Formats: sequence, C-alpha cells, structure tokens
Amino acid sequence: MGFLLLQFLIVSSSAINIQIIISDQTSANESSQLESSFTSLGHEVSIVDVSNLQTIQPSIASNMNIGIDYTQSPFYSLEISEYSRTWGIIILKNNCEEFTPETWTFCVHPTLNAYALALYSLFQYLDWKKVVIISDTSSQSLKLGLEIEKVFNIMFHSFLSVDSEQGIFDDFVGKKIKAGGYKQVLVLGDSIFTNKVLMSFYNKLVYQTSGIIIVGKDLSITSNEKTLLFFEKGLEKTSSDLEYTINALMIFINLAKEYSEKNQDFTNFSLMGFLEKNTINHMKLADFTLANIISGEKVFIGNCISGVVNFTQDPVFPSGNLDNNNPTIGVSISFNNPVGFPSATQGAYMQLGAIFAATYINITKSLLKNHDLTIFYASCGSEFFFHDLSYYCWLNSNPFLGSFYIASPVLDVILGENQVFNELGVKIPMIGGLVINEGLTNKTNYPMFTRIVASDSNLAYLINLFNVLGWHKFNFLYTNNTQGLQSMESVLKLGLNVINREDLRAVPEGYNSSQFEKYKEIFLEIERTKVRPLFLMANFPDIFYIAESLYDIGLRSGDIIAFFVYKVSANINMLTDVNLKKKVVEILEGNLIAFAQEWVGDYGKNVKNMITDAFGLPNDYKCFSYDSMMLGLNAVDFLLLSGSLYEDPDKVNQAIRMQRFTGCSGIVSINSESNDRKGFKFGAYQVTFDNNTGLFYDKLFCDVNQDSLTPLVFVDNFTWPNGQTDVPSDSRLYGLECPFEDREKVVNDKATAIFYVLSLFFMFYTAMLSLFFWKKWWNSDIKLLFQSSEIKFGDYVVMIVIVVDLFQIMGMGPDLTPFLFGASKIPDYISVNMSNIINFTKDVYWMGVYVTLITCLVWFYLSIVVIFRLDEKFKYSVFKFSNTLAISLMPIIGDLLFLPIVSILLFIFDCHEGTGESLTESFLTKDCSTYCWKDHHLTYSILSIFTLLIFLPLSIFLRPVWQELVAEMNIKTNSIFHITKGILQVLLVILNRTVKKVHQSAHGVIIVLLLIVYSLFLNRYKPFNYPRLNMWKQLSIAAACWSLLIASGYWLTFVYSYMWLCLFAFGWIIIGGIGIFLQKRKFPSLLFSQKSLDISALVKFTFTNTIKLESLPIHRMSTVNYATGFKYEVGKDENNESKLFKRIAARLKTK
Repeated sequence: MGFLLLQFLIVSSSAINIQIIISDQTSANESSQLESSFTSLGHEVSIVDVSNLQTIQPSIASNMNIGIDYTQSPFYSLEISEYSRTWGIIILKNNCEEFTPETWTFCVHPTLNAYALALYSLFQYLDWKKVVIISDTSSQSLKLGLEIEKVFNIMFHSFLSVDSEQGIFDDFVGKKIKAGGYKQVLVLGDSIFTNKVLMSFYNKLVYQTSGIIIVGKDLSITSNEKTLLFFEKGLEKTSSDLEYTINALMIFINLAKEYSEKNQDFTNFSLMGFLEKNTINHMKLADFTLANIISGEKVFIGNCISGVVNFTQDPVFPSGNLDNNNPTIGVSISFNNPVGFPSATQGAYMQLGAIFAATYINITKSLLKNHDLTIFYASCGSEFFFHDLSYYCWLNSNPFLGSFYIASPVLDVILGENQVFNELGVKIPMIGGLVINEGLTNKTNYPMFTRIVASDSNLAYLINLFNVLGWHKFNFLYTNNTQGLQSMESVLKLGLNVINREDLRAVPEGYNSSQFEKYKEIFLEIERTKVRPLFLMANFPDIFYIAESLYDIGLRSGDIIAFFVYKVSANINMLTDVNLKKKVVEILEGNLIAFAQEWVGDYGKNVKNMITDAFGLPNDYKCFSYDSMMLGLNAVDFLLLSGSLYEDPDKVNQAIRMQRFTGCSGIVSINSESNDRKGFKFGAYQVTFDNNTGLFYDKLFCDVNQDSLTPLVFVDNFTWPNGQTDVPSDSRLYGLECPFEDREKVVNDKATAIFYVLSLFFMFYTAMLSLFFWKKWWNSDIKLLFQSSEIKFGDYVVMIVIVVDLFQIMGMGPDLTPFLFGASKIPDYISVNMSNIINFTKDVYWMGVYVTLITCLVWFYLSIVVIFRLDEKFKYSVFKFSNTLAISLMPIIGDLLFLPIVSILLFIFDCHEGTGESLTESFLTKDCSTYCWKDHHLTYSILSIFTLLIFLPLSIFLRPVWQELVAEMNIKTNSIFHITKGILQVLLVILNRTVKKVHQSAHGVIIVLLLIVYSLFLNRYKPFNYPRLNMWKQLSIAAACWSLLIASGYWLTFVYSYMWLCLFAFGWIIIGGIGIFLQKRKFPSLLFSQKSLDISALVKFTFTNTIKLESLPIHRMSTVNYATGFKYEVGKDENNESKLFKRIAARLKTK
C-alpha cells in the first residue's frame, strides 16, 4: 500500500533497526501493514511478541535501535520499560493512555491536556459558549472529553457506542441535541463513529444549523460540507486510522534519521537527548492544524501552536458563524393584505392573540425551552382572496411558512389559500382560529387543516336554548357568499321555523348603504313578520349596513334580536362613522351571539388580563388565535422532545391532532374523526355596553358544554336594552298585528291594579262561599271502608281525579319544559293550560272564551235541573235526559275542568300593559288589538265576572252532591276535601297569572309551601273513606312538591341539564316505591274486580256430574251490574228519598 503522505519524508542511506512489539491485542493485519510500511523505506523491521522481550537482544548491525509499542494495551508497560532500560532502546508509544515520562520512552502524540487547551483556545476564538461533546466509548475519547471539561465549561458530554445502530444515533441527536437547541458540537471518535454522528445530524435536519468540530484519528470524511477538522500537525493528510498511527510514528523516526545524518558518531543516548529537545516531557509538541471541508475538499485555514489559534481565513459553517443564541423555529400568520391594497384591520386585530402567544413562549420558555420563535407575517391577503394575486404571492413567500400557518379568520381566504397551496405543491399545516363553517370539518377534503373551534353543525344546542327562552319563530338573513350559504345550510338543518320568505333572505356580499333601495323589500319582509329573532349570517362590515337598513325601515331597539355566530362588539367599537355607529348600536345592542367561549377558567382569565395589558381593550377573538398558536407550538414541542422532525409537515399535522392542553378557551384537543375541536364549549353572549370603559363587550349569559351532564348553565341575566331582565317573546307583542309599535308599550298600573283586585276578590269570594257551604250543608263525616267490596265504575272515576289533580297542580307551577322536554305537555293538556299547548292568543283566545261561556251557561242549566229536581217535578223527557247528563258531567265540568275554566275567564282581566297610563289605553295580553275596559272587552269582562260569580259556588257546592247521586261507588269523599280543593285551585290560578310572571322559582316555592300546609290539613281530615287511597293522595302531593322543587331549582340556577331530569325521575321512583311498599304492608286492598266466567267449568257442569252448582263462579245479576254509566234511583216513597235531597230541600224550601 502506498502512502502519499510519506513522500515528504527524508530517506537516509543508513537504516534504522525497528522492533515492532505486539501482543495478542494486535491484529495480524495491523502488524503486517506496519512492517511493510517501514520496510519499504529501507529500515530493518522485526516483529517481536511482548512475551519474548527478555530473550531478544537488539541488533548490533545498526547504531540506532527503536522499538514501537504496538501492544494496544497498557498492561505491558512494565516489561517494555525494563526492556528499554536494559538495552538502551528508545521506545515510541502510540497508545499513551497510561503514559509516564521515562528516560527511553516517548509518546508520539501530544498530551490530552494539550489537546484540551488547544480546543479551549479554538472555542474562545469562535466565541462558543454552549459546546456539547459527543464521543465514542474508547478510553482515549472519554479521557479527552474529561480533560476538556476541566478547562472549559461545556454543556454536557455524551458518549455512544460505535457499534450502536444508526437509529440510536438519530434518536440521541433528535432528543438531546435538537431538542436541547445545541448548535456547537465537538465530536471525538474514529471514522465509523464520526460518520454515524454526522449522518444523524443530516437525518434530523440539524446539520445546516450546527457547527461541528471533528477531532479523531481518522479525518477521511470529506463529504460533510463546512465541518471544521482538528488535526495534530503532520497528520493532516491521513485517510485511515492505521495510516494516522503510522504517520505519527514516522514523525519521530524521521527526526531520528535527521539526527543520524547530521551526526555520524552518535548513540541511542545522544539520540534520546535530541528527541527530548523536540518534545515536551517526552510527548509530541502541541501543534495542531485546522481545516474546513469546502466543496468536498479539505481546505487548510489555520493552526493552533502553543495554545494560540491563528486563522489564515475565517472558518465556515453551514449557517455562518454560530452565535450563542437559541436556534429559531419559524411559524407564519395570515396578517395583512398585499402591498397596494388597504391594510387589514379586523383580520390583523384577531391575530394579535397568536402574536402574543409566540411572544409569551419566547419569554417564559414554557414550551420550546431551548428555541426561539420567529414569525412570518404573511401579506398575501388576510381579509379577501383573489386567486392569481394569492398564487404569485405565495409562490415567493412559501419558503417562509415555517412549521405551521395560522390561517385567516375569513372563510373564503382559507378555502382559496388551501387551493393555492395544493397548486404549488406546498404542504403546510393550517390552523383556523375562528371560522366555524361545517364544510371545513371533512378531513378528506382538507387533510392539512384543523381549527380551534367546532363547526356550526354543533349548533344543535340552540334548539334547547330557544326552548328555554320560549322562542319558536325566526327570520333568516345572510350574505350570498360561501360562508353565508354554508352558515344558512347549517342553521336550517336545526329545523327552525323560519318565517320570512325564502326569496327574501339574501343580500349580496359587500352589501352597503347605496344598495338599500334595491334590496329594501328584504328588510320590509322582516318588519312585516313581527318576529324578533333574526339569524344574521354575514361578515363585517356587511353586518353594519344591514343593521343600518333595519333602522332605516323603522325598526328600533328591541324590535329584533339579531342572532350571530360571530362576536360583534369588538367590531362595533372600531366603527369610526358616527352616524352609522348610532344606527348600529340602536339595532344591535342587546342582541345575541352563539359562539365559542373565550377566557375559560383561571388560566383563560390570566391570559385575558395579560393580552389586555399588552394590547388594551377590546380583547374579543384574540383567545382563539392565541389557542391556535399554542396548539401548533405544543405540537412542535412534542415533536422536539420525542426526537421527531418538526420540519415535516405531515408529522406536525399528525402531532397537532394528538395534542391536549389547557388553553384560554378551555381544554383544547382535536376530534380524531374530523378537523374540529373536541368537547368544545359554546356560549350564548349578549352585546352589552360597559359604562366604565365606554366600550361594548359580549357578555356571556349561557354556558354551553355539550359533553357535560349540565350542557346549559345560565351564568348571568339576560338584559334587554330597556333594562328589563325578563326574556322577551319571539314576536313583537306575541306576534300579533298590533296597532302600535312594540317599543310604545308601557306598564299600565291602573289595569294591573284592577286585575289584582279582581283576583283577590274571587279568592276571597271562593273561600267564604266554600266555608259557608261546608258549615251549612256538608259538615258531615264519612264512614271508613272496612269490608272488601267489588270495585265500581265511580271508584275508578275518583282514582282518575286524583291523578288529574296531580298533573293540574304541576301544570300551574313553574314551566317543566327545560328538563322534561315533550313530557312537560302532559300537565299542560290535563290542566288545559292553553298558553303552553297552542298559540293561545287573539282569535284562538276569543274562541276559548266563547266556548267557556257557553259551557258555563249549559252547566248553569244542568245544575238547576239537579238542585231543583226538575226531572221529578216535571215529567218531561228533556228534564230526565238533562238530569242524567248533569250527573254524568258533574265530575268533568265541576271538577276536572274547574281549573282551566277559571283560568280562561281570569285571562279577560289580564291587561298589564298599554300604550298609555289611562285605563282604557291598556290592552289585553292575549290580544293587543283589544283595548281593555271599553267596547266589547267591557262587555265580556262583565259577562266573565257574573259567570265566575255563579260558576264558582255552583261547582264547589255540587262536588259532594255527585257521590250521593251515584249508586255504583264504594269510595266516598270527605266533603271538606271537595270544599278546600276548590279554594286551592282558585289560588293556584291566581298565582299562575301573577307571581309566575315575576319569578318562576319563587312561584314554585310558594306552591310547595301551600301544598305542605294542604297535606297537613288532609292528614287531619282524611279525604276518602278508603285508607289506601288516602295514602296515594298524600304521595301524589309529595310528587307534585318534588316536581315543583325541581322546576324551581332549574329556574333559580338556570342549569339546563339531564341532572334535573335524573333528579325528577329519581324522586318519582322513590315516591312510587314507598307507595308500593306501604300498600303491601299497611294498606291492603279492599276493592276487588269480579272474576270472568269460567266457560270450561260451565261446560263440565252441563255434561258431567263432577262440578256442583255452588262452585260455579256465577253471581246474582241485577240491572245495576249491567249499567255502563252512572245510575241512581229515588222512589216515590219519601223513605227512599236520599238524605241529601232532604237537606237540600229543607234549605231551599222546595218540599
């Protein structure tokens, strides 16, 4: 093998006797190459095994004897030292790990300390202060690393086995070097080791940002561009480990030849003195050479002699001269419009949260501890999209996109840029912070897109919110663009009852004041419907001009409730046109927004405060761009710590979808099946003016979390612009065609006072008459039922009445709709609570009044027939039929329909509001076109007063009569129960029309207290003669109390959830269980049903002698058994006349 680096050596005519001392650690190949290398230069070479040293004498043919210690082990130092002293042979050592200077021994390398000091000088020159050392596990490398640590404050020293697989090297560089942000690297090891280290730097994409200095025996690596190589002087051109060793030995042998040529008479002793002058303490001088790899070649650029670094030219690293700052990671934000176009305002404002997040991370290092962020502010169109303009802008700008891209808050820009990136072949994870359109949910269509919010397909919770608010009619208006169309589709999927015409729902994109006349019909349609809720799906500033148009057609504050899916307060605050802002505020103040929640929890509040301090108010939307940036940064940090490539867009996109962290909008994570936020908290906000700051803000009044057991939680009152906190109806004056504007109505104190006076009068009237009837006629006891009897039809009626009473009480309490859903209609139907069943207003209400008055008139006639026994006095069939009909209708009209009839008749006096303060300026709540206390209203009011004056006493008086007239009945009702129940029912109706309007929770609590008192009263005066039925009556009151308490709890806390439904069901199950337990243990059944006829026994009796007549299940049958309805008989004999009618006749003097 020829060695080019040996050509500069001086060949002497006199040969040197060289002994190569080997051991079993020395390979045959190494010893063979050493021998051939020295022999080819004319030297006498012999191979000597260290075990035979004592039997070998140096050759006397040469005046110069040099031994080379190539045992590759320090364990033979004693034998070699003894050998050199005995024969005066100079020993050259290549492995100097355990070297101690001796008379005849020299090390062909500098000391490790000299290496360390030279490298220290190099670091000082380069101004490197964050150096890391990567070495192999050889003792030479480890000791050199430790020596460097003594003189220089390195960051760390890590070592890897050269036998490790490349993946282990990659993992180390990714997790330790790259994640740690280290750029200044010193590599110690052989060629294989160095190759693996450098390959890892390439694989992990940190080579171009690093400065690498290689120190080792083999510096054959010439493909690693711009690495810095550190050599011992004279060994610059070696290309293998063995050649490095041979050249190091040759330097000393050539010194010996040089000395022998100049001094003919010399000895090994004098040669030793010469070598001592050319070494330091018997070790090679600390002279080093520096080279750069430039274009695949070694370029010598300087040296380090006696600890002083000298460069003939500056060293070159891949990224230039390395500083001591952290490496940078680039990200990008859609921030502005191209040069020559108006600067972005809203888009730039919304992205301030992302900028703050990056700044916050750079300062706190809570993420990316060893890296700094740089932001590229993209100016390819933040608020509008033109394809060609965007294409050429991104053609030049895409190299600056970085690891991920915070997308524009405008849908069309997102869709357009996604198309442009695909056309350019650019892969970049896009994170949306605001856009909620359903189309972006699809992972297949938009694989590189994710967003920090959920799509508007999740707005289904609005249905429940609207039910709670009592809104069932809506108008719809949108801008005719992609976002508007998609928003419209998402909202219409909710199944809302949209009132305005389909062809009058859209305005063009970019709508403004100049287009008002052209599209005026659209706004007039909204005014004509008289519907308040308006879904307004438009962008800014279109929303402002739409609000202006609504103002210009005559609508004012409170006439509509615009419902947005984007916040608007911040944009209102930025309005500079005074006249436009005045109109916008008039229309939009108090309007609602269904949108994602910002500033959730303590963390969210802290971030809000910091962003407010940084940028001032307002701070809307900034939370979402903040969380968008944090989502991307969490993903990059995850990749860094896991040793993966944050430069790979697919890996970043995958990592983004894996993250879960606490952001300012709550727990942030991405749904695995879509591009949407998972478990996202929505909120219902209201546009509210803050008197302290003079700014509008979006006040959260309903907290929505669809994955929670409490999906709707009302956290604040709804505040209408006029200061009222009660929820307005979905129609201006309940959707009626009123002869005045809604804003003209006022509370009419005079009409309200009359309503309360009449209510109190009828309450007092009912109570007094009930007590009078009980004292004069019905103060009698009932006999308890002790013996078992066959159940009769009348017994079933009494049981049904108990169930109806329960649901009627529930129907008169707070609304159960929020947690019972459709089941809440059951109490409404049973109590005939028309206001909850149908739109019980105007014509429908008057129809109800007519039916009620006619029903009462018929009832008066039938009552007279029964009381005065007209069927007995006058033998006309009409009176007999009327008597039978009256008895059949007694439990229906006088009991079951008592409560709804009283309620409908009292409605006629409900005139709380009006257009003025005069009594005749008040209008009927159920028909705003009817002014109260004049014209036909006065007529019907008088009729209602007289009807109530008659209906109330008649119904209460006749309730006990019914059971006296029905023959088919075992269960008897205590008359005092009938009397007191009438008082309670009238009181419930009055509370329903008064207290409930003011406070539903207080209304429920008052009824519960009344029922408790009523229950204690019934515990004293048993309502029925059947103990089991008394028990169930008390339990039904308990069930009503429990239901009302649950409803009151809801209306007090506004917690809309399945929790209330579960509590409701739990209570009913417990109450039902108690009833079943008690009736089995303490209240046995005393009523039984007649068994059906056993046909088989009858056949056996007919054709055989085995069955006796007495055993057949046949009972005596009478006409009573076959009666299908109510039946009573009174004979002409006075002894058969009912005691009831004797008492009535005596009082009325009809006998």
